Amino acid sequence: MGSFIRRCLTLQNWHIAFLFAGLGVSSVLFAWTTYNLFSVASSNLRFIKDYGVMGLVDGGFLQLLEICGNACAALLMFLLFKGCETEIVERWRNWHRP
Repeated sequence: MGSFIRRCLTLQNWHIAFLFAGLGVSSVLFAWTTYNLFSVASSNLRFIKDYGVMGLVDGGFLQLLEICGNACAALLMFLLFKGCETEIVERWRNWHRP
C-alpha cells in the first residue's frame, strides 16, 4: 500500500494531462484560499488585541485557527502548482533530446 501511494505522489509518473489539470486546479484553489487572507488575519489580530481573552472566547481563536488552516492549504496548493510546473518544464526540455 505504501509503494502505491508513493508511486501516485511521484509527479514523474503522472500523465501530462493530469499535470496540466493539477496545475490549473492548484492555481484556482491557491487563489481561493489566499483571497483576502491578510486583511482577515490583521482584522482578527486587531480584534484579539482590543478585546483580549474575551475576544478569543467570542470566536477570535476559532477564526485564528481557520486562518492558519487556510494558510496551510494555500501552501500545499502552491507546492502542487510548483511541482506540476517543474515537471512540465522538465519534460518539455527533454522532449527533443536524444
